[in-house]
Amino acid sequence: MPVSRSTLLRRIRHLPDPPVGPVTVLGVDEFAVRRGRNYGTVLVDLSEGNRPVDVLDGRDAGDFADWLRAHPGVQVICRDRAGGYADGARHGAPQAVQVADRWHMWDNLCQQVNKLVAAHHTCLVEPAPVSAPRDDSEHCSGEPAGPATLDQLRTTRTERTRWRFLEIHALGVQGLSLPMIARLLGVNFKTVRRYLRADSVEQLVAGGVRTSKLDPFKPYLHHRLLAGARNATALHAEIVEQGYTGSYNTLERYLKPLRRCHAHAGAAEPAAGGAARPPDGSPACPVIWTPPTTRA
Repeated sequence: MPVSRSTLLRRIRHLPDPPVGPVTVLGVDEFAVRRGRNYGTVLVDLSEGNRPVDVLDGRDAGDFADWLRAHPGVQVICRDRAGGYADGARHGAPQAVQVADRWHMWDNLCQQVNKLVAAHHTCLVEPAPVSAPRDDSEHCSGEPAGPATLDQLRTTRTERTRWRFLEIHALGVQGLSLPMIARLLGVNFKTVRRYLRADSVEQLVAGGVRTSKLDPFKPYLHHRLLAGARNATALHAEIVEQGYTGSYNTLERYLKPLRRCHAHAGAAEPAAGGAARPPDGSPACPVIWTPPTTRA
């Protein structure tokens, strides 16, 4: 019987929803109907092969709690860090254990590592240039190739932030309002406000991570630790002579985990004749967040 696709969709929409059934492990997360305005909540049965069981209009704690009361038996609730879902789970299923899902844990870790590496990229000392013998016949004219600098190794995120920073500040200098700049560039109003309040690109890339008075002296401290220095009092006196104005406790907190790392550094020292190349900001992040079992 020939029918139109609209008729089929209409008949399918009128079909009753399948029964939810007992759910012991429930996954909950939000999704955007219209980003920045309307959101919904998707509920997934993780014990039955990631089967979607329901969709809620909105992301309020009360609606989630009501759903849990209507479907008792949930033992584990897998959620993100949103406070609304935490309150809803606590009131609707107080017996359930709340856990963080793996994707959000890795996503949060990657974001924090990116911020920390961007905030402390000056602590990554560039390696000394290694001169290698080269055949004159293969030498091509042009500028001499030198060691890569940190500016040449900027991440894509830094470059994108830099261009956005220049665009927003240029429009702001022209006298345009924040809502008008947001409409012209297709970004959120809060993003425009954050960029205009920032004094530099580095402040945006760092994501608000605080810098320390100890930062300029960290390369020297790493060098002294590799040389065998372990006495925090002596190291404090050395950097004070170089201009350090911070407290001894700040230095002690920074050195405490490093002492353990450098105590085992002898087993992982590179062979003689080849200096270890410290990572730049971009490759350093995946090295930190990639599971050891999946590293190449």
